[in-house]
Amino acid sequence: MSPLSPNQRLEKIAAFVQARLKAIAAEQKDERPNPDYRWQHILRVCNYGKLLAEAEGANIKRVLAGCLLHDVAVFDPGDSRDHGRRGAEIAH
Repeated sequence: MSPLSPNQRLEKIAAFVQARLKAIAAEQKDERPNPDYRWQHILRVCNYGKLLAEAEGANIKRVLAGCLLHDVAVFDPGDSRDHGRRGAEIAH
């Protein structure tokens, strides 16, 4: 199997995050999780991340991967203030 291109990798990450947000939200009993709103938030973060990466000369694909993954654990059970640490574990 040949390695994924950076664009293919970003598409795979985006599909994973979007599917995970929807799956976790579907498991929740309350109406708090809104995966569509969260996905739009992630896309806004990606837009800002791209602008910052361009301005700072950073690797845009890596910045976008981080932006896509930044809220991957936001709907997980438990204290949502710790979703960054859980998200890092998932991303790893």
